[in-house]
Formats: sequence, structure tokens, C-alpha cells
Amino acid sequence: MIDLTDQPHRRFNPLIEEWVLVSPHRTKRPWLGQKEILPPDNRPHYDPSCYLCPGNIRANGEQNPQYDSTYVFVNDFAALLAPEPDARGTAFLGGQSRDVA
Repeated sequence: MIDLTDQPHRRFNPLIEEWVLVSPHRTKRPWLGQKEILPPDNRPHYDPSCYLCPGNIRANGEQNPQYDSTYVFVNDFAALLAPEPDARGTAFLGGQSRDVA
């Protein structure tokens, strides 16, 4: 009997219906590779051309508030649109309807 936590072996992946190779012993090798040194953080506190900085004009034409801490933005280029009401006055939201005033 092989030790599945230490020996290379094959496993069947039912999602793709294929056999895949598993090599758990490779996680035991020592790592003496390159160590990266982070560059100094010398970013400007304010960038007049940044559309997310406080007080600047956003991509949608609105002006940002003068925030001084974490601020949540509405995505100007969202992949999905807001739900629109149907003919009965309700909005379709993932299989449920919601009344729209």
C-alpha cells in the first residue's frame, strides 16, 4: 500500500473526467531561492490625475467627496447592470422579485 501523503500517484478528477498526477513529496523540498526586497513606498499622498483621489472628478463625471479614510465607490464600469422593473412593477433579482416604488 502506498502512502498517498508522501508518494507520487494518480487520482481521478470526476469534474474533468481525467486522471491527474499528484506529487505530494515535492512540498517537502527546501526552498533557498531568491528573496525579494520590497521597493520603498514613496507613492504621493494625492495625485491630481487620479480619478479615485478625494475631490477629483470620477470617470463617470461626478466629483469625489473630500474623504480622509476608507471610502466605498460605486463601480463606474460594473459588469452587471442594476435590476430594471418589469411590466408588473417588480424587479427580478436572482429568482426572487422585489417591489419597486
